[in-house]
Amino acid sequence: MAKTTIQGEGGSCAITGFGCKLDTWSATLDFGGVDTTGFSDAGWGTIEGTLCGMAGSASGMIIFGTAPIRAALVAATADPAEAKIAALLLYTTGTTGYSLPAVISNISISRPEDGKAAIAFDFVSNGRITPT
Repeated sequence: MAKTTIQGEGGSCAITGFGCKLDTWSATLDFGGVDTTGFSDAGWGTIEGTLCGMAGSASGMIIFGTAPIRAALVAATADPAEAKIAALLLYTTGTTGYSLPAVISNISISRPEDGKAAIAFDFVSNGRITPT
């Protein structure tokens, strides 16, 4: 399976329903091959590439006055269903990039006494990945 790392200048990241300003992200598209060999291929194998998934991480700062992540996800009895995000938007430049439903994991929040409240997390695609 081929993997492609996405990177660029001036990118951004946004998540619906989350109060964070994210300033960095990285992701890997994981492509796999599907055998589409048929009778018309005269005995030769034919493989077509398909997009299997995307995984990566993002980080930035918490915007105060809004929940950094859904409260039920970090409650004393966390609700794993709250880790599903309807729209993760990863921009490579301007408004060009990817939109995908995702599941987040490995959430790290740090809050120094006199500085920005940093947040970082990992994500993996949970459905169709749509170029924007």
